[in-house]
Amino acid sequence: MRTVRRVYLYAIAFISLEMTVWGVIWLGRTIFSAGLAGSSASLLAGSLSLTLVGLPVFLLHWLLAQGDAARNPEDRTSRVRAVFLYAALLAHFIPAVHNGLALANRLFLALFRLDDSLALIGAGQTWGGDAVAILANLAAGAYFLTVIRAPGQNTRDFAPGQNTRDFADRRALPGNANLAGARRLQRYIWLGYSLGLVVLGVQQLLSFILYVPGAAGPRFGGLMAAGLALLLVGVPLWVWSSLRVEDLLHEPEEQASLLRLVVLYLLVLLGAGAALGAAGMALAALFRQAFGAASSPGELVNQLSAPLSIGVPLGVVWAYYGSRLTRDLANLPDTPQLAALRRLYLTILSALGLLAAVIGLRSLLLYLLSLPFPTPLQGGSTAPGAGPLRDQLAAALAVVLTGLPLWIFSWRPLQQEAARPGPAPGQNTSLSWRTVQGDFAGDQARHSVIRKAYLYLLLFAGVLAMMVSTGEALYPLLRSLLGSRPPDLLSNSLGWLLTLLLFTALTAYHFTVLRGDARLAGQALAARQRQFPVIVLDPAGLPGPEEEAPDREAASGFAADFLDALHAQAPDIPVALVRLAQGIPTEGLAGARAVVLPAALATQPPEALRIWLDGFQGQKLVIPLPEPGWEWLGPAARSDRRDHGEGLSTQRDLAEMAALAVRQMAEGQPVRLPLPSSPWTSVAYVLAALFALELLLLALGLLASRF
Repeated sequence: MRTVRRVYLYAIAFISLEMTVWGVIWLGRTIFSAGLAGSSASLLAGSLSLTLVGLPVFLLHWLLAQGDAARNPEDRTSRVRAVFLYAALLAHFIPAVHNGLALANRLFLALFRLDDSLALIGAGQTWGGDAVAILANLAAGAYFLTVIRAPGQNTRDFAPGQNTRDFADRRALPGNANLAGARRLQRYIWLGYSLGLVVLGVQQLLSFILYVPGAAGPRFGGLMAAGLALLLVGVPLWVWSSLRVEDLLHEPEEQASLLRLVVLYLLVLLGAGAALGAAGMALAALFRQAFGAASSPGELVNQLSAPLSIGVPLGVVWAYYGSRLTRDLANLPDTPQLAALRRLYLTILSALGLLAAVIGLRSLLLYLLSLPFPTPLQGGSTAPGAGPLRDQLAAALAVVLTGLPLWIFSWRPLQQEAARPGPAPGQNTSLSWRTVQGDFAGDQARHSVIRKAYLYLLLFAGVLAMMVSTGEALYPLLRSLLGSRPPDLLSNSLGWLLTLLLFTALTAYHFTVLRGDARLAGQALAARQRQFPVIVLDPAGLPGPEEEAPDREAASGFAADFLDALHAQAPDIPVALVRLAQGIPTEGLAGARAVVLPAALATQPPEALRIWLDGFQGQKLVIPLPEPGWEWLGPAARSDRRDHGEGLSTQRDLAEMAALAVRQMAEGQPVRLPLPSSPWTSVAYVLAALFALELLLLALGLLASRF
């Protein structure tokens, strides 16, 4: 109930606060735009209504929230309050910066004697209106900054001489991770916002510099004013936010922060994608010129200005934050989580590169097909040297030359990681990830959900594309057989046939990769299983010596069911059957990694067995078999069916779970037994099946729409 109350109070307080602040802002803009006497009655009424409604509602709910925070430390350090406080800072300081940017933009336009309508930001606004917006937002933001700095919110004071650049929000209560987490997120939002201003400013300036007056193209007036204003505001803000983010590195929890790594990966990924896309656009323009496009040098420069103005700043972002990411990763210990994050980054780059390469290769194949079969297949003129075909060739080459290298350089390390062999025979699987990275990284990569989802998604897309291509290739042939021969029968069918071959090769390659992963994974798992010998204690076995390759017929009860289940799940695990009627395990079985025994033997073992179990260094897997006078708790030990004469079925279930646990231990995985099935699981399976059926019907519908 306390959480629901907090969410209600802070949500209403935030909404009413925004109503109040923007009511004041619109009131000021109305006054400065036309004077009080000539102001529009509707604008004044709307501004006053926002203020008069929002202010009392905000005061009521904010005072209640402040009272709760003063009385209850849990309210004062709650996540809801922390999110509200830093959201209030962002909601007012960012608009203040934005209105200052509008002022700077119009100031540069006035210096260059240009019309205010050319302003990129703030066109149609007034100086007084922007000033009112800045003052109102700064006042609201400053108030909440004092709330964060208040001793009631943060009780630990600065030491004498301590750096106070971080304000008092460093003085979080011990254990108040919510305030620290909200502060961390706020700093990264400022970093992204300021970086966007800098990139946009550089793009505007480069567009102005690369614009050739007199050439064909749009009028670029006001670009210099916008670029200078963006850089004037964005560069200091980016430097400040970068320093604030770097200050976080002195905190232990930030050094391994997943948020920081995600932000760096996103910046690198966005920079790489945009820079490579811009490079493709520039290459296409150059290819068009090389293939005979009648463009003047000025027109060519104007065509290159857009991709270069975007690619250059984002390429710098890619290089700069790529180096920071490399530095941070070098200082962090290698963990499966970091490897998975790097794998996700490379997989996204690989998918983008492969998509571009496939699109470019298909377009190139269709262009080559148009040379011996000039048809309207490509659109426009049918002559090979005509404008549409020239543009198609230039675009195809540009996309291939940017997408194919990206796919190769991102897919290759993923393949190298997955191709690493498993652990050496006899290697201790309990070693740390860093110690055995070269041995276990391959297994981790092959079992990665990211890699499997990527490969299966490509197979899914490839099969669908093959179906569509086959249908499109058969469509004109069937029409011709039915007496309605299309004019472009041969070229159209050959074009879709080439598309079918392209997607067939793509699907076959990734199917081979998936099969290779399965083969290497099987070899690694078999090697691990062979190095994990197991002892099964059979208290009621037939008389006879212990057997390292036990016969199922020689075992009895649970031991027989367990041997069957283990042979089905992990046939490479060595098993030794020990019949307690002949004594405890001998020294020849001292190297066993696990022992499986009924719970009765664990709770009431014979003296010799108790001494042997005390000295056994491996895992002890206790099976909760029914025992008179004993009740075992837990879903795995339930035997509700026993009263109905189904005790053997319950014993087989336990044998299956025990075999699963042994296989997981042999493969170095944590033991995770399946939970009891729920009716909701069946509902989820039905919904998933219906969704898959809907996708299949959609694909078939797209194919049928061609006929």
